[in-house]
Amino acid sequence: MSTYIQNFLKFRPLLSELVSRDIMMWGIQNEVYQSDQFAQFGNEYKVDKETLIAFNKGLAELAQREDKSRYIVQAEIDWASANEAAAEWSRDGKVDYSGVNLYIGFKSDVSNGGGKGRKKITDILNKKIDDYKKFIK
Repeated sequence: MSTYIQNFLKFRPLLSELVSRDIMMWGIQNEVYQSDQFAQFGNEYKVDKETLIAFNKGLAELAQREDKSRYIVQAEIDWASANEAAAEWSRDGKVDYSGVNLYIGFKSDVSNGGGKGRKKITDILNKKIDDYKKFIK
């Protein structure tokens, strides 16, 4: 028996206890989106939007069915078409909470948070919030 299997068997009761006691939510995805450019890595990466939606919808339903006591959460990339797709698999209570990873000030031309930089960050965030409200409806 491999060391990996032995360790798994040894720690399985502890893992079961942790899951039943310390897990507060299930995260089903982080910044998942479809792009035809992914096909350059091989055919298994060539996924159309409908397949991506069906897969993530099924994943959310599975998590919900297996554990009704915890929230289902996800983090989306800050990209309109990805958010539209995520809204498709998140509807009807399939995902309890969705966050959007924003990199304002980190991956933008805002060099600091003081003065004009802070105003620009606030303006960008307010516009994004208004844009995301359209996907949630």
